[in-house]
Amino acid sequence: MSALMFAEVPEYAAIIFRRTYPELSMPGGLLERSHEWLKRTEARWSGITKTWTFPSGATVSFGHMENENDRFNYKSSEFQFIGFDELTSFTESQYLYLFSRLRKNVDSFVPLRMRAASNPGDIGHEWVKKRFVAPAEISEERRFIPSSLKDNPTLDYDEYVKSLSHLDLITRQQLLHGKWIDVRGNRFFPSDWPRYQDIGDAFVVSTYMPRRIYRFELLTTIIGIDIALGKKKTSDLTSFVAASLTPDGDLLILDVVDERMRLEDVAPALNRFCERYKPLVVVGEDDNISFMQLAEYRRPQYRYIPEVRCLPIASKAKIVRAQAAIIQGENKRIFLPADEKPWYNDFCDKLAAFTGIQEEHDDVVDALGVICRQVNSMRTETRDSDGPCLVTDGKLNW
Repeated sequence: MSALMFAEVPEYAAIIFRRTYPELSMPGGLLERSHEWLKRTEARWSGITKTWTFPSGATVSFGHMENENDRFNYKSSEFQFIGFDELTSFTESQYLYLFSRLRKNVDSFVPLRMRAASNPGDIGHEWVKKRFVAPAEISEERRFIPSSLKDNPTLDYDEYVKSLSHLDLITRQQLLHGKWIDVRGNRFFPSDWPRYQDIGDAFVVSTYMPRRIYRFELLTTIIGIDIALGKKKTSDLTSFVAASLTPDGDLLILDVVDERMRLEDVAPALNRFCERYKPLVVVGEDDNISFMQLAEYRRPQYRYIPEVRCLPIASKAKIVRAQAAIIQGENKRIFLPADEKPWYNDFCDKLAAFTGIQEEHDDVVDALGVICRQVNSMRTETRDSDGPCLVTDGKLNW
């Protein structure tokens, strides 16, 4: 609405940003809303430039800056209004750079406006909080207007609260009450997770009464991968995590590989890992697995690698990408082996150290995260009659 305020003024230009184009175009998003409001007016829409042009010549555009340097795509632009939706999904440098595009002619009466809306959390949480919510100095030109769910009278409050119950405690506080809780701090507590016993061809879970015994061949095993190439000491690690899904929807962590690898070593290592655990599926995020790698995994010599699924990237924010695993662990639905394996201490240490800040090496967290996302998305997965045949909202039916 703010962007439309001066649409009758010739040469007025406004733009509204989301971090990615899919966020702009999703149902209920800004593009859909703009068409609901403007389709019966004299404004003309350009799907190429994502711009509404009004009879006055004024424009309201929609943009995105998925990558850090995409801000330079606007270096020759001039706007009198710039809006950011979900500001915490942007970096501070992207936001500040757009001030250089906020300008007008000396004889224009239109005010220059930079506006933003956002929930707490995401990659920009700290800088947005520092700039707006708890600034070191009070600024007459910089305002923070808090809002809560109850400020939205059309929202079904009770149902939304139920939906938020699937999130971790900190994210619930951020979204439910608008609390700007700092995101630094541990998010996994593997020392609290339940244990299982490996008795050769079966697993014993003793947290239930009576104890439950699962035969390995009747469980659905999923391998999550996070690929990082390079042998240098500063390189990220390539991680494989194998986990079996029980009929109760619990995950038993079977094995972890977490080491630096060259490109030519990844497929053979993954093939050996799959030969041992015979997964139903291998999952990773689509920004992490190239078409070249997918083609390599399909070569005949890697016959133990099953279908490799590339899930859409959940977010640029590490904490969002880990959300499914955080919830699974918080609900005590991830089991660790009772007997310490060679990978056990390193795996637990990395989980316990995870805070979600961008500088962290979080390869095993990403691998575990895609497993939990895959489990959450499984609806009608089928395999042989002696295996699990249906998953609904993380609960298996046989």
